[in-house]
Amino acid sequence: MQTKQAFEVILEHTQKLIEVLTEQVQRYRETPMIGRTHGIQAIPITFGFKLAVWLDELVRSYQRLQTLIDHQVFVGSISGAVGTYAAFGGDGPAVEKEVLTRLGLDVPNISWQSSRDRLSEIAEVLGIYSGTLGKIGHELFNLMKTEVNEVTEPFKKGEVGSSTMPQKRNPALLEGLASLTQPVFSDVALIHQSMLFDGERDAIHWRNEWVALPEITNYLDAQIVNATYILSELNVNEDQMKKNIALQGGLPFAEKIMFELGTIIGKQTAHEVVYESAMTAIEQHRNFLEVLYQREEVNHYFKRSDLDEWAKAENDLGNISQRIELVVKNAGRVLAKGAWDLERDQVSREAITAKE
Repeated sequence: MQTKQAFEVILEHTQKLIEVLTEQVQRYRETPMIGRTHGIQAIPITFGFKLAVWLDELVRSYQRLQTLIDHQVFVGSISGAVGTYAAFGGDGPAVEKEVLTRLGLDVPNISWQSSRDRLSEIAEVLGIYSGTLGKIGHELFNLMKTEVNEVTEPFKKGEVGSSTMPQKRNPALLEGLASLTQPVFSDVALIHQSMLFDGERDAIHWRNEWVALPEITNYLDAQIVNATYILSELNVNEDQMKKNIALQGGLPFAEKIMFELGTIIGKQTAHEVVYESAMTAIEQHRNFLEVLYQREEVNHYFKRSDLDEWAKAENDLGNISQRIELVVKNAGRVLAKGAWDLERDQVSREAITAKE
């Protein structure tokens, strides 16, 4: 019962998180920033695109939460020490069904005292969810680093970032968000140990659940509430995002330029020309576009202004806008359906109470 109550709180807070993140996706859907692979600048994306990837992942976790209801993992048990109803004089199943219905719990097909798979499923779903939130916290932590400076977490006047360095605004909220995933992962593994149950009743393993389940639900909900606040009040440095795109003198647009050159001089030749120019620019600390335009294969067929046009972020975003729109629409659809399911469950329990 406590696990289900915690689950309902998590479900409600998740709806709010998805709503907040959806708003931020829309707000920053056209805000260009550099995409990074292996920690190194790659090609441009938008901040809204990054947020949309997180949104889609969170929506999947929300759907996994819904499957817990469908899989009937919130069950009770009033069937005796080994699950045979032996002391109920033949009325055991009827008594169990009536009591569990009043308590808002599902009725199992058979005793689940020795079957802990339901609790493992709950823990696994919550663990995946926590992993997403931990990743978000860690990613924003990296984007807040002084040298990157693309976002900063909410900071109120009077807050102290460091006891010895008064100039600092440490990412305390982001560190808290990211750090809780590690104990959740450990607790999920501990819950899985309970599946190695002994006989029909075993206190060796289920006592681990008394420790791990409350920690998982409490830590995860803290992450959800924390992430909702951070994302709703996040400070986004759009000017710095533009500066970081320009940091390498046009190198992030090498792919775009290669394909454009390839339409005239051929893909393989374009790859060689762009690669050699890029390596020269990097090794000699020169502007990539200037180095590239000195190549005869380029200046013979193209204008310098062509390179400048290709090296604009807004011209190298592919189908980002379409995919963002798809994610936003899907989030709205899933959220609307999920809210209805939660309401239906509440109505069902109220009807039982009214009948009494």
